[in-house]
Amino acid sequence: MVYASPGRRLLGFIIDLFVLAAVSALALPFFDVTLEQLRTGDLPPGWQLLYTVLFGVYQVGFVAWRGQTPGKIALRIKVVDDTRGQVPSLGYAAIRWVIVAAASSLPGLGLIATAVVYGWLLVNPRRQGVHDIAARTVVIDLLLPTAPPPDPPRRDEDGEEGEAANGGAG
Repeated sequence: MVYASPGRRLLGFIIDLFVLAAVSALALPFFDVTLEQLRTGDLPPGWQLLYTVLFGVYQVGFVAWRGQTPGKIALRIKVVDDTRGQVPSLGYAAIRWVIVAAASSLPGLGLIATAVVYGWLLVNPRRQGVHDIAARTVVIDLLLPTAPPPDPPRRDEDGEEGEAANGGAG
């Protein structure tokens, strides 16, 4: 497995945020949100709860279903379990999201805690964030091959394969 780069993971996450913002914006009129509230970020608690639930369903649902959110699909990266390379179960997909959601909702420390959760992938050899480690997942790159192709067998002047042609004696 080739692990996805931090840059591609970040870009996929940003794409997901735009998708979620567009979908959640459809609910804003039901909460009487003003442009001033949007500008200042002072949104009603009901809308914030809806966004959190929507974000959770989006992340957990897509990761458990196919290992990819729309942002990950666009970047050709995928979340898989770290042993078999399969799409994570619903439970492990939920663990990934709960850790990020819990970190980001810490009063006064949300930004720092979220930076630690994601930033851990910068020092981890398998590029795992804290949420990946807890959920036993890795994010893999689907564009890069998993291993280089084997070298073609060597042939001597007679057209026969190298060491195998003379009985393996060398």
